[in-house]
Amino acid sequence: MLRQICFPLHPFNEAQYYTKGTEYLSCFHSSLFMFLNSRGKCIDKYIANYIFYYGYCPHELDLRYRYEIRTLSCQNLHKLYQKSNIDVRSKCIEPSEVINYICKCIDNNIPVMAKVDLYFLSYRPDRFMKIHTNHYITIYGCDLEQKRLNIIDNPENQEYYHCLVHQDEFLKAFQSAYKWQESNLFEFEDLGNEIIKYSNKECIKIFENNIKNSKKKI
Repeated sequence: MLRQICFPLHPFNEAQYYTKGTEYLSCFHSSLFMFLNSRGKCIDKYIANYIFYYGYCPHELDLRYRYEIRTLSCQNLHKLYQKSNIDVRSKCIEPSEVINYICKCIDNNIPVMAKVDLYFLSYRPDRFMKIHTNHYITIYGCDLEQKRLNIIDNPENQEYYHCLVHQDEFLKAFQSAYKWQESNLFEFEDLGNEIIKYSNKECIKIFENNIKNSKKKI
């Protein structure tokens, strides 16, 4: 029987629409933003929190890393979580326990983000049995009888959408990415209405102030 969270979780693809495939910062932020949007919470204060700038490492031999875009986080993410009234908890879960743990979270209306190795996931043909790549997927449903997990991911490494992954594939991918005492699963829990809500104008002002203050750090 299918068990899933009781609110709709929609993929966050706004960044991909403008960049033709590149997500905003990371798969973690894509999962975080889709959760915030699904709970009617503002993501603008998170976007205003990051400053993008060009970095230069003259001693780096690989040209891909000699010139690169870097980011500066102006405020600790946990402070932003408090303002959004959400809890984001990182866990280290043993592979032998992960399926039961995920199902327990889903029963408590908590979607999770799990660390996997794309080498073992057949829905990612760009990595499957080719390249070991650690990645995070968002899980919002499970069916122990059918041995399937309902997830949101970007199978073509571009836009995110709803997918199904077989439990055995997931376990191989989760096991491969597992490292003892290293976080491999995040829980997203909504604690209620936002404590501090900013308008778009206020977020723009925060961003402008962050740019001014970041000049001393860059």
